[in-house]
Amino acid sequence: MLKKLLSVAAVVAISFAANAQAPCTPDPIYADSSAGIWPDSATGLPIGYTGDPNGYAAVIQVKTLSDTSVNFQGIPVQLFVQRLKVLDVVGEPDGFVVAPAYNGLGGYWQNGGTDPNWTEVQGCVLISAPQSAVIAAQAVQGGVYPITVWVDVYAKGNPIPATYTWVSSLGTPPYGSAIAYDDYVLRIQQGVGVIENALDANKFNVAPNFPNPFSNITNINYNTVKEENINFNVYNTVGALVYSNKYQSTAGKNTIVFDGTKLSAGMYIYTVSNGKETFTRKMTIN
Repeated sequence: MLKKLLSVAAVVAISFAANAQAPCTPDPIYADSSAGIWPDSATGLPIGYTGDPNGYAAVIQVKTLSDTSVNFQGIPVQLFVQRLKVLDVVGEPDGFVVAPAYNGLGGYWQNGGTDPNWTEVQGCVLISAPQSAVIAAQAVQGGVYPITVWVDVYAKGNPIPATYTWVSSLGTPPYGSAIAYDDYVLRIQQGVGVIENALDANKFNVAPNFPNPFSNITNINYNTVKEENINFNVYNTVGALVYSNKYQSTAGKNTIVFDGTKLSAGMYIYTVSNGKETFTRKMTIN
């Protein structure tokens, strides 16, 4: 579990950005999940495209862990984790900024609860870059960027360390016993990145919106087998309806063009329904 969480941190801080407001919002859909990251390293980071005028944006959802068994300095220990942060990142493209939404004032994720019964907390990380940086990144090393991240953990263990310690302070500088992970690869490709999601022509179905995250306009493709009325609703994270519209579909592929500029930045839930079936998905506005 520790490796899974610390792999999460492998994308937390490609470079650090000072933000007066939280750069992203933890997704409540993962509130009851165990420690982890979404998307995981098997799914990978979203691909960046040079033709996207919005540049690059991806939100990584994090759920911390509170304790785990690890091999620490060659000794198996039970580790109690109070805080976690990212020390350094190697291999990121120039111009890409990662802004973690830490919940600790000192720039780290602070678990809840009390010693030693810590409880997991949610967090998220926004990775972003302007279109100019995306174009420049694609022209270097084939647009493929393996990312190595040094992760620091503030913890105590049984039997070591005896007191809460940032593991980067133990061992040889500059990283000490901090842990290096390289589970993620950031890929930049040429083109506009409009991926035609496969829609089954024989039934009502809805593809994920693109782009996502977005700052102004996003497109939602859906298919209907006949002309019918479609209801489109958008909800905030506490379930309040913030936008609603009705559409008359044609048989075949249809597109909802949604303008999110009047909504605050954050995560939203949207539904597309024909009255008999409803598709529910998530979208993030930067």
